Amino acid sequence: MALTRGRTTALAGAAVTVALVVTLAPSGDSRARWRETASTTAKGASSDGFGMTATNVPDSAAMPWPNGRWASSPQITLTNQSARHSSWTNVKSTKLAKVVAGDTNSVVSVAALAYTHGTGTCSAGGQGSYWSARAAGQVVDGTTYTRSQSKVGGATMSPGQSRTLCPVVTLDYPSTTAGQRTALLNHAGRALDITTVVGQRSEAPATWSSPDRTVVSRYRIAMPPPATPSSDVCQRTLSNGTPSSVGYYGGFFWGWPDPVTSTATATPAMAGGWDIMRRSRTGAWEVWKSIASGNERSLAGINSRDISDQRDEVREFKLRGYPFAGDRTRYVESAWIARARNDWSLLTDRWTCDSPLPNPDAGPTNLP
Repeated sequence: MALTRGRTTALAGAAVTVALVVTLAPSGDSRARWRETASTTAKGASSDGFGMTATNVPDSAAMPWPNGRWASSPQITLTNQSARHSSWTNVKSTKLAKVVAGDTNSVVSVAALAYTHGTGTCSAGGQGSYWSARAAGQVVDGTTYTRSQSKVGGATMSPGQSRTLCPVVTLDYPSTTAGQRTALLNHAGRALDITTVVGQRSEAPATWSSPDRTVVSRYRIAMPPPATPSSDVCQRTLSNGTPSSVGYYGGFFWGWPDPVTSTATATPAMAGGWDIMRRSRTGAWEVWKSIASGNERSLAGINSRDISDQRDEVREFKLRGYPFAGDRTRYVESAWIARARNDWSLLTDRWTCDSPLPNPDAGPTNLP
């Protein structure tokens, strides 16, 4: 039985195994080693392949921040395919890259990348440290970084065993609600692809290595829907936008990324600004008013006659936010549908708000 480039070994008793190790561990370049053919004859021999699978495990679980997590947890499942030989995990290189080409968001500059190895799921954590690949401020978009080819303690797999490899992205913000809010204000809706090249090496004294596997995992940052602020979404205002009960003018108010953030706030994550959509009489949604700056959290001081050209007609409105400048195909919609009308009951124009409705389309659309 022969050992060839396909990593198939012929094994019988312990004495034969020792002889094989000596025969199959010549010095020199590994490619030359595997082109050679080593043979032995053993009574009752059986074959074994030395290989590894590496499978991406997408994390598509919801990210309902602020009442839940705010970023995904990429995961790779490794499996030692050998029935007889233990191995150790050998991550060779990694690369972090923005998913949306041309996006000028600064997320890569605040990202750190590390790997952990163990059992369980990456979202639950608990794996052991494996490789601190790059610290925050050291990552360049699309650049490959290599690891020294050394064994990491504990990162081993018995024959047929599977282990979890976690590419862990952390952003350089405090791990508090306030820190998470700041991260979302700056980078919500962004995604990074992590390209991992990984193989396995046999335990000594053998020097076998499996073919490399390349796995692309995706790290995603949450994009919460615009929320109802501490006040109402629909309000009467003065012509300058100040809330008032007078009634000739009005507008819409929202919180993002949470109800607390309901006043103008620096929001690089919403680079494309906002659109207030109005439902047409045919049922389709159309752009009613646009707000260029993603920093805004209201559009007010609107004349009640702008609601509709028919008095006392209830119209429905919702909000869309655009994380990518110049791109109207990727957006997030408000959790609410506001309802307003121009009330003519007192023979004068009055901005009047009706009870809001939940938006069945709330949340992100077409985000990576």
